[in-house]
Amino acid sequence: MNVSIRTALCTVIMAALVSLVPADGHAKRRKGPPDVVQNALATAPSDRASAISMLEASLAGRKPGAESLEIMLHAGEQRRLNGDTEEARTWFAKVLEADATSEFAQSARLGQSLIKAANGQMGRRVMNTLNDASASDVLDTQNADRYLFLAMDAAAKDQSGKVSSYAKKSLQWAQSDRDLLQRIQSTLDTLAETPPDEVDPTLAEGPGGPLEKAIEAYIAGDFSSARRLAEKASKDNDPLMSERATGMLQTLDAAPVRRDLITVLLPLSDRYEAVGNNIREALSYGYGRGAARLQFVDSGSTAETAVAAMERAVLTDGAIAVVGPLLTDETEAVVQAAERLAVPLLSLSQAFETPEEGVWGFQAMYTRGDQVTALLDWAMGSMGMTDFAVFSPDNDFGHNAVDLFKAGVEERQGNIAAHGTYSAEEQNLLPFASEFGEREGDLDALRERARRNGGNPDTVVVPPVVNFQGLFLPENARRTPLACAALAYNEFPMGTFQPKRDSPEIPLLGLSTWNTKELVSTGNEYTRNSLFPDVFSSTVAGDDDPFVLAYQAATGRSPSALEAATVDAGRLLAAAVASNPGHRGAFRQALLEANVAESVTGASGFDPETLRAKRNMMILTITRSTLERVGEVPLYGAEPRVYEEPDPKQR
Repeated sequence: MNVSIRTALCTVIMAALVSLVPADGHAKRRKGPPDVVQNALATAPSDRASAISMLEASLAGRKPGAESLEIMLHAGEQRRLNGDTEEARTWFAKVLEADATSEFAQSARLGQSLIKAANGQMGRRVMNTLNDASASDVLDTQNADRYLFLAMDAAAKDQSGKVSSYAKKSLQWAQSDRDLLQRIQSTLDTLAETPPDEVDPTLAEGPGGPLEKAIEAYIAGDFSSARRLAEKASKDNDPLMSERATGMLQTLDAAPVRRDLITVLLPLSDRYEAVGNNIREALSYGYGRGAARLQFVDSGSTAETAVAAMERAVLTDGAIAVVGPLLTDETEAVVQAAERLAVPLLSLSQAFETPEEGVWGFQAMYTRGDQVTALLDWAMGSMGMTDFAVFSPDNDFGHNAVDLFKAGVEERQGNIAAHGTYSAEEQNLLPFASEFGEREGDLDALRERARRNGGNPDTVVVPPVVNFQGLFLPENARRTPLACAALAYNEFPMGTFQPKRDSPEIPLLGLSTWNTKELVSTGNEYTRNSLFPDVFSSTVAGDDDPFVLAYQAATGRSPSALEAATVDAGRLLAAAVASNPGHRGAFRQALLEANVAESVTGASGFDPETLRAKRNMMILTITRSTLERVGEVPLYGAEPRVYEEPDPKQR
């Protein structure tokens, strides 16, 4: 860019920072806009999402007319400013469809042209609209962006006078919207340092930098724009942005995408071979005869081998999508690789958590966090519990479960009355249980009373203060009875065990590790009426359940909860493949739109916000003779399923 243009732009920007002249546009001159528009405009600078919700909610059930057209126009403009181009296009189109001659039509047409210009489509029609729009008949924010595009066009033509004039007007019109003003100032700063033949219209696009725009273009199948933007992002000082942009370029330069190939990463050797093969059968059962071939690859059971297998699948084999991993040790590295290589990943790991900036990872499995959420939703929501005690093993499993439980209780404004830990290896847990919770009473007096009554004073303990309604015990089924026995010796009521006649009934709360019929006998009265979550139970479903029978016929065994969830993952995968996506971005969209009418665990589709499978978590209990389901909790927008509670008299 020549010196005169650069000097002019710097002068304009500095002057604007000192004193911005108030704009007097369409939104300010029109008398009596609807209250919701005024409120939305006041809210947008600090919370655009709320402004959008406000506008769109007000249109529900509203009769057609001038007010509704004005609200639609502002909904479209706020969506545009938020980077939601598809939603913005829809609102602008609705304004024009309703009345192409209304006072809002010109603004709607300009909105459509601004979206095209931001996508680099600055053709003759778009430029005519930008030049011909009347400043008094369009929105302030639209004026700000149209003058910005005109300044960029003038810079490309080396017209310094016009650049200065348009830049000044752009800054003046942008003053009412903080985020817009900041973006325009940043764009003009960049423009002042950019040679005319490298002026990039996408600089003026809404929220998001080059990497975000590269991902959007990649998902849309616009690979030339994706490459151009990724090359720019790869030079960014942010290591994460640079790494992901470089990974996208690596994928774009690799083997052509094979829409008929999906690679599945599972541990198929060594100590995890058995579980890996079970999951392989479950996924194949759920997937059926999909159009794309499932290529099962041994993940090697380590992060390094799993990532290497994924890179081969994407860069060499050209797989359109990847399924897996299964193991916790592999998960984080593989998820990061999926984000770097821009490939859809359908995770089967219970350790998977969507990264904050995650785009490509879909969670098809249920997590420990899902279990705790469902457990507390039921205990605190349906049963009204507020106070809890926690007795947990001193290991990674126990620490993670307790952290999730405490955070969930706090979020729901409950209370943890007592928390104790015990050794995860020792068999004698009595010393740990004796230190757990508060005690009330005189030990010497209690021992003397036992002696007078013919009892053994050495077995007397000071009874605990039971100031809680549920006792959370995150433990596997094998060691749960040990912890229960130690608590019972210290006179903690649990299940149907009551150390005294007036003791309250305190249900134990556990996790899916209790989903085994063995605990019915080994847990005895301690675990009776307990509550714990899982997505499926063959015991509850029964021997005559159609899915259980079909799965037994196909595999020779009853399905575990993990296998049932994997079957549903296969069905979601098949639903995505059925839409015949032609590239990885299209496959990602197909996963978002996947819908399964009948699923084992209620996993009917994916929540677009969290990228997690919508599902129903069952709440199970232990009776005298079996496991039973007492209810269900829908997660991530799943549809609740109708369930009839069992007759308590038959327990």
